Amino acid sequence: MEYHGTGGNVTVFSKSHFFSLKWKALLLTSLVLVAVTMAISLRSYINLNAQFDKHRRDAQERYSRNIEALTKSLNQAVTQSFAPTRQHDSFLTRHAAQSGER
Repeated sequence: MEYHGTGGNVTVFSKSHFFSLKWKALLLTSLVLVAVTMAISLRSYINLNAQFDKHRRDAQERYSRNIEALTKSLNQAVTQSFAPTRQHDSFLTRHAAQSGER
């Protein structure tokens, strides 16, 4: 500490920095607000990632079901188009019988 003064007046200068109580309270409040904001942001980030993963899995399952249904439908359509029908069988049977009679 340094002492400066003349006569009976003495002024004291301190080399250490002094923060008033209001600055300390403001700094503490600011740090608490930053911490709360970071916690809320982190929680939101985690929730959004979980929600995205759930929607992605749901969409993948839906697409898989759609592809399986389309494949099954296409397989049935191809099988039916190449399989002889009853009308076709009866026509061939009649045609063969008529050819044999001649």
